[in-house]
Amino acid sequence: MTLLITRTEHRDTEAIQAKLDELLRIHGEARDELTAIDEKEVEEIAAHRAKERENDVLSTANAPSEPIIIQQVVDGTPGDNRP
Repeated sequence: MTLLITRTEHRDTEAIQAKLDELLRIHGEARDELTAIDEKEVEEIAAHRAKERENDVLSTANAPSEPIIIQQVVDGTPGDNRP
């Protein structure tokens, strides 16, 4: 039973990894270093994630305080296009 659970977990992990690899390959701004991150030690991965979260917090703090409004265009005319 334990072998079956372990094999299922491994399959799920490999499937998620394949999906993430595909997303990294198709995203133009993805960094090559992330495609091989699964080969690093757990501590290195955790440090990388912590650094990225810190960068996200810093970039959010530097973001403009005014909200950005995106206007949807329907039928080629901008503005409120509700029926």
